[in-house]
Amino acid sequence: MAVRYRTILLENGQRATFLDSAEALADVELLRGNPEIAARILEEAQEEREALGDYGAMLLPFLARALYVIGRYDKAESAAEGAARSGHPLWSYLGRGTLARVRARQGQEDAESLAAQAVAGFERTDYLNFTGAVLMDLGEVLALSGRTDQATQAFERARRLFDQKASLVLASQARSAQEALTRE
Repeated sequence: MAVRYRTILLENGQRATFLDSAEALADVELLRGNPEIAARILEEAQEEREALGDYGAMLLPFLARALYVIGRYDKAESAAEGAARSGHPLWSYLGRGTLARVRARQGQEDAESLAAQAVAGFERTDYLNFTGAVLMDLGEVLALSGRTDQATQAFERARRLFDQKASLVLASQARSAQEALTRE
């Protein structure tokens, strides 16, 4: 369906919207367990946007997340910083969530604060999947700092939101993250 939507956009000369819609196709690939494909889709779309002179942040938080999942932390950090600086409320909070995860891996003290800012920003909205995503970010940051009880609570909160939204794959990922901590 995402491919068909993108084809229609191209057929109607809507190049910029076509590039932005890379996010939907990349989301599908992430959910299918293909983060490398998702990252490639988003990198190509972002590069083309920039070649057209459009340096908007719409794709940056999604690109950062995909790059993080495949372990390209330096590039994930750069994209997340761009999203966090964008001033766009949604992209900025998503960017902070991924930036928090990168910074936690680097042992930087601002990681938890960034994750908490992202959660606080989304808790004021009805974007359940985005709120769940940044709760997952917070959970990872807390787990990396050895605070497994708090991390487990963050993953549980995320799972409940994903369940409420009927996001089965995301709920399963949250459950798996929670279970991995209880096995340790």
